[in-house]
Amino acid sequence: MAANWGSTFIQRPDGSNLLNMDNFKQQLEAYQSDGADYLYDIEPQAQNMFWAGFFRESGDRNVFHNAQYRIRKVSIPLPKMDVEIHPQLRFPIFKEATYSQDVSIDWFEDVYHSVTKYHQNWHSAWYNREYDVLRCGVDGKFRQLTVAAYHYVNSNNSTSLIETPTIQPIMAFRIGGLIPLSWGEEITWDHANDAGENFLQCRYKCGIIEWIYADGLQLWNPKDFAQPSASEGSTSDAISSEYTRLANSLITMGQSIL
Repeated sequence: MAANWGSTFIQRPDGSNLLNMDNFKQQLEAYQSDGADYLYDIEPQAQNMFWAGFFRESGDRNVFHNAQYRIRKVSIPLPKMDVEIHPQLRFPIFKEATYSQDVSIDWFEDVYHSVTKYHQNWHSAWYNREYDVLRCGVDGKFRQLTVAAYHYVNSNNSTSLIETPTIQPIMAFRIGGLIPLSWGEEITWDHANDAGENFLQCRYKCGIIEWIYADGLQLWNPKDFAQPSASEGSTSDAISSEYTRLANSLITMGQSIL
């Protein structure tokens, strides 16, 4: 497969190993002048701005009410690809896609140990310790969870003299088929420990993770940077190429299954 040098790199037609990079000077000048402004204008990540709730069995059974106030941290796995280099072709060949489907949640525990007991009851829906038997059917065995990320944007209120940020949902993850793996190693009572906060780290397996973006999402649309036009042959700068890339990646590609 031939390498693409880009539109500003012109290989000499005489077959020599030299590139004409005169046009690339303009891109370097724009990179030096606009790079800092671009990074300053971009909105950084805000991984602490999320909501996690609807922790329940389907059909609104075994609901963990107010889970959104108890869940302090959610870790969602991403897929991996295994690729090898073909010894003869010297080209990367796809071997396998791996989905771990392991989810971890940190819960804020209370004086009643109600989070631990909720998971203990959940465990009992799978296995009865007293009679040493597995329970039949699916009742009480699976849970689902919704995780939503959000940020703040300036409102379109033209009558206000100052910026008035409003909250805007960005994306949501729907995690289904959750099964508890572990919910702490032990319960410890200790006269020497006066800690008032206790986070319970729980691990789960899940059946599916769906990732989808919010309808009507306000995307970043920078226009004051050197960049190609949003569409080939377009003379309008109303929509930047950055906006087009975001729209294609986040919205046009649709739902992702993790």
